[in-house]
Amino acid sequence: MEHQPQKPRGRYSPEEKQQIIEQWKQSGLSRQAYCRQNNLSYYSLIFWTKKKRNRNKPVSNEFIPFKIKSGSENIFAQIETGGKRIQLYQSVTANFLKQLLG
Repeated sequence: MEHQPQKPRGRYSPEEKQQIIEQWKQSGLSRQAYCRQNNLSYYSLIFWTKKKRNRNKPVSNEFIPFKIKSGSENIFAQIETGGKRIQLYQSVTANFLKQLLG
């Protein structure tokens, strides 16, 4: 197994991150064990794999259900969905909401 020394924050290229993810998958080790063995930040590996997984998710063209509450003079709308509450102070596009809630 190739030893990857820990680099300063933000110093891994996208190609290096991909290579580390592939090496971890092939190792058969848990993320934590792999990181300990390779002197790699456990939380970095979690972030990289989650980011890669989200990038590979198919994009849905469907709207997600949410409730809009208005009534406060300063708040344009308040959205509550999936345990999240968002207060908007101006109108926004559907794409913005999709990215925000995604």
